[in-house]
Amino acid sequence: MDDLVFFLRRVPRDIPIIPLGAMSNVLIRENGIEGVVIILGDWFKQIYVEEEVLEVGAGVSCSQLSTFAMDNELGGLEFLMGLPGTVGGAIKMNAGCFGSEMSSVLIECEGITTSGKIQWFKAKDIGASYRHTEISDSCIITRAWFRGVVNVNYSIPKKTREFMEKRRSSQPLGVRTCGSTCKNPEGLKAWQLIEKAGCRGL
Repeated sequence: MDDLVFFLRRVPRDIPIIPLGAMSNVLIRENGIEGVVIILGDWFKQIYVEEEVLEVGAGVSCSQLSTFAMDNELGGLEFLMGLPGTVGGAIKMNAGCFGSEMSSVLIECEGITTSGKIQWFKAKDIGASYRHTEISDSCIITRAWFRGVVNVNYSIPKKTREFMEKRRSSQPLGVRTCGSTCKNPEGLKAWQLIEKAGCRGL
């Protein structure tokens, strides 16, 4: 973190800074990316747990966090098994699936602006809505704290497996895709509009 702060405070302001996570659903043109690319290293890929609270580096993959929570008998994070990418990006866009989303399990997160200023956000203050937060594009999420659920009345491994099977049966895993490029309009589902337009399967 100190290295990242040091670096960002010294990058000339006219140079674009592009944070990238696990490269999920990212397509880079042949000419490359103009500016500086930030990919969080090993320091940002650690998880610590104290009782039901998980401290998670933003470079941890969502599936790793789900597995870690399962191994520590903490419920509520099983849905993360169905999300590609890393925790940082998932928080930034309030990613979700199977009826849950990041903001519903987030306690708070830490970020750093592209000018090297550290910021803190409580879950209630990030302006979370469907696939959106009000966290600025100039802020790179670096760490987060999540609340798991102890003593759940269901089998965490079983629920995790069910979500994984659901994902396997509904998404093209193991092949190159652009991921989901549709966002649901308010009160509607994108897939319904695609089907109504006769474009399902194209």
